[in-house]
Amino acid sequence: YSLASRLMNYVVLDIGGETVIYVNTHLQHRGHNTSNYESASAVYKTLYKLRFLERCAQMDKLEKIVEELKTEYGTQKVIMTADFNDQPIGLNYGTGTSNFYGIVTQSGWNDSALIAKKTVDSDTGNSAFYAGDISLQGQGYDATDKNGGNDGRIDYCFVSKALKSFVVEYQVGDYVYTTSSGVR
Repeated sequence: YSLASRLMNYVVLDIGGETVIYVNTHLQHRGHNTSNYESASAVYKTLYKLRFLERCAQMDKLEKIVEELKTEYGTQKVIMTADFNDQPIGLNYGTGTSNFYGIVTQSGWNDSALIAKKTVDSDTGNSAFYAGDISLQGQGYDATDKNGGNDGRIDYCFVSKALKSFVVEYQVGDYVYTTSSGVR
C-alpha cells in the first residue's frame, strides 16, 4: 500500500531579516462526509476509514518534511495552507484517535481563523465546483456552510507557534474560476 501522490509546495521567505517558510498542500479528498459515512455500507465505512488514515499518514509525512525545512533554514516560523479535506467536526472513523482537525492542532499547528477570533463566514468547501450556482456551494460537506457556519470548512491557514502572535486578521477571499474559454 502506498500513499496517493499529492503535491507539497513551499517557499522560503526573508521578511525583514526573518526567515519564514510557507507551505501549501492538498490531502486525500475522499471519505470525509459525515452524512455519507453514517449511511454507508460496511465496505464503504472501511474505505472511509482507510482514506482518513491516509490523510493522517500524509500529514505525518508533511510534518516531517516541514521539520527538515525548519532545521535547514534555521527557523520556527511556518505558515501552512491546505485543502485538508476534513472538517473541524470531522469523524475519526472508528480509529480511536482524535478527528483529523484535532490531530493537526494537537501537533502544534494553530488555526488562523480561531486566532483572529473570527467565525469563518464563507464556504471554503467546494466553492469553485459550484461557482455557477452560489446556492449549491457547500453541498456535500455540511449544511451550515451555506448559512455562514464554520463546521464544514476543509481549507485552512495554520501557523506555527512562533507566528501565532502575528496573526491579526483572517479572511476568506474571492476566488477565480476558470474554464477552457477563460475566466468567468
